[in-house]
Amino acid sequence: MALDVRVLHNICGECLIKYIYEQRGARAAGKGMTKSRDLQRMFVTILKKGAKDNTYKFALARFMLDYVHNLGEDDVNRHIRNATSVEISYDVIASTFLRYYWDQECMYKINQNSPNKKRPKIITIIRKEIGENYIPTKFKDVNREDKLVMLKSVRKNLFGSEAGKTSVVIPRFQNIPGVRLRKTRLFYSYDDNVKKLYLKPDALRLFHQNYVILRDSVLLEWAKYLERFNTMPKLNSKVDSRPKRGSLKHKLRILEKDFSQCFYCEKNLNQRNASVDHFIPWSYIFDDELWNLVLACGRCNSIKRDRLAGKACLDGLLVRNKEYKEEIPQLGRSLEKIDTRLGWEKEIRQHYSNCRSCGFSVQSGVFVCRPHNTQGYLEYIKG
Repeated sequence: MALDVRVLHNICGECLIKYIYEQRGARAAGKGMTKSRDLQRMFVTILKKGAKDNTYKFALARFMLDYVHNLGEDDVNRHIRNATSVEISYDVIASTFLRYYWDQECMYKINQNSPNKKRPKIITIIRKEIGENYIPTKFKDVNREDKLVMLKSVRKNLFGSEAGKTSVVIPRFQNIPGVRLRKTRLFYSYDDNVKKLYLKPDALRLFHQNYVILRDSVLLEWAKYLERFNTMPKLNSKVDSRPKRGSLKHKLRILEKDFSQCFYCEKNLNQRNASVDHFIPWSYIFDDELWNLVLACGRCNSIKRDRLAGKACLDGLLVRNKEYKEEIPQLGRSLEKIDTRLGWEKEIRQHYSNCRSCGFSVQSGVFVCRPHNTQGYLEYIKG
């Protein structure tokens, strides 16, 4: 049975809970909807109404969907046909959680809650391993020994035992205010002694048949929760953490027609050492718009990496955009996309400020960043 998207987005949590109680009575009288439809509605209720002090519920929902999707149709159908559950080790869940939150913390610097609240335990574990000042690294490149240390801590503190109050994810997922699911365990059962979760056949069917729309809904609710603590753009895409970066060769050819020096150190460039850099880091801005792209030599690009350049360089970028927006049509169109009632200059400054507030560090004391049009720069900063 395919999931109706209208069910997902157009019904409030209170109505869903009321509906479920009504349908339980209807089924007792031989009427009512199928169990699959009940599961669909309950899953959405968990996303929308489940108590959330952190984003662990979204992470577990995403894990289950992805796990079933990766099982393949034959394995899923075999379990459904035989009415058998799928066993999943806590180690597998903990490892996937670590990857999810590593990307959010280290690559995109997404705040998980307000500054005056205690960090989620998994963020504390990651910070302890990498320190407060770090250069973002892809999780697949993290040293194996460091991964094992973090995984052991995640397993102990998030997937320990319910009795010892060190299991804070699996027992709580199916709890909804006003609906007693603790003993029902509609989606899965679990055993802390053997550290395993048992995903039920009905849940397998639901996740397999409705993978795309349910996964999109999990990411949407996850991003909506995080929007309360973050001002960064493309938050939904960052939560998904499956970015598709395009080639910058075309942008390189555009910029090379008008610029022949490194934006940061003014070194003359040639075809061998010229590269395109995102002035505001790509991992924050998440697009390749020309207003944010500059030519850089290999050395400056390597030094800057995923950092911001200083305020002088920001002023230089604004002058460059102002001076060349008519000469380079693609630049003009790029600026038009962010030209709100505040003006594109203030929008760029706001992006820069927000990026800093998210924790992206500033690489200072290295770059020259003098605008090519010095007179225009003086007029600009006076204005």
